[in-house]
Amino acid sequence: MGIEDIPEIEIGYELDQNYPNPFSIGGGSKDGSTVIDFKLRQAGYVIGVVYDLLGSEVATLIDGEMSKGTHSVKFDGYGLSPGVYIFRITSMGQTKAIKMVLGK
Repeated sequence: MGIEDIPEIEIGYELDQNYPNPFSIGGGSKDGSTVIDFKLRQAGYVIGVVYDLLGSEVATLIDGEMSKGTHSVKFDGYGLSPGVYIFRITSMGQTKAIKMVLGK
């Protein structure tokens, strides 16, 4: 008896780290933004929310049906305190998260 290959469970999407990271707000202007890329393997409902480290919702960036393929979403940190934020994406019953750092 040998060891059988166990098929990998493929997550229905890929979530890349935001860029730039860290991102910052310079001189009070609205340039404190970052981009988050993700790829859906099939069309479906997607929700993407930014939270602070206390678990409070800061912004909903995605909430609805999306097509299969590569997508980008922009997050503007203007008006937020410097610190660490979490972007959490949920689709097809699966959740992934990334840590984003907002500087001054």
